[in-house]
Amino acid sequence: MIGRSDDSNSTEWLDDWIRQRLAAMIDSAGLSYEQIATATNQPYSRIKRLVGGEAQTIDASLAAAITIACHRAPHELYDRGVTFRQGRTGVASVDKMLVACYNDTSDTGICTLQSWVTDDYRLLCSAYDEPTVSEEIAPVLVDVDPIVAPDLDDLHQSPKMTRKGMTLKDEVRINEQAAKDTGTRKSLTLVDVDVIDDMLLWVQYNIDELYAGGRDTYIRRQIVDLVTLEHPISRYRSNGRLKPRIRRRLWKELREGANDVSHFATDFEGYGRPI
Repeated sequence: MIGRSDDSNSTEWLDDWIRQRLAAMIDSAGLSYEQIATATNQPYSRIKRLVGGEAQTIDASLAAAITIACHRAPHELYDRGVTFRQGRTGVASVDKMLVACYNDTSDTGICTLQSWVTDDYRLLCSAYDEPTVSEEIAPVLVDVDPIVAPDLDDLHQSPKMTRKGMTLKDEVRINEQAAKDTGTRKSLTLVDVDVIDDMLLWVQYNIDELYAGGRDTYIRRQIVDLVTLEHPISRYRSNGRLKPRIRRRLWKELREGANDVSHFATDFEGYGRPI
């Protein structure tokens, strides 16, 4: 419940509290004011004035729109019981990259991703390593080192195994053809992020395949990516001007089967190999 202990009739304290909540919410979502302005279809200057305190009063409609842009319900803005943790990874530049890449809406679903990858970026999947991989995909696959290699000093670890993956160029081409064949476009929504270690991120998101003709029906897929960046996460933390870029991305599709048992649909008999 919103309230304060003194008897002041002034509402300035409430305005300041709401501004602080908005700022914390935006930071937690890993969004910039520019991204909020685009998502709410409002000028950047208006967002900055509201959150920064330059606007004399709180615009409730704009505050609600900002909350929704941060993937929160409007009531959470006013609920003291809801706290906003500091970003998704604790590194503002990495949060910004993840929010941009995993909230994409385009024919391929990877339009934004293309500006956040390294020159040697590769997409991996357990299914690519199987002999039953489709004839469309098999010719474009190349050898890729696993995204996590055993420590050379650890003799108990298995030797690293070569995986199969594809380049960004082939990933874009295949996704463009799939969109054309099915008459759909993709809308991604970031669900969760976890830092496994200094080199590896767990990213969970949904892909909605929307029919271009405007039909109400759509297909939703739940995906998990294991992501490595060009540099260790600690380096981005110490250098805020260094742009994060994705070097490896291993994707897995999560599906629910009989009796609500979840499994990765992209894992075949080869499941369990080093990631």
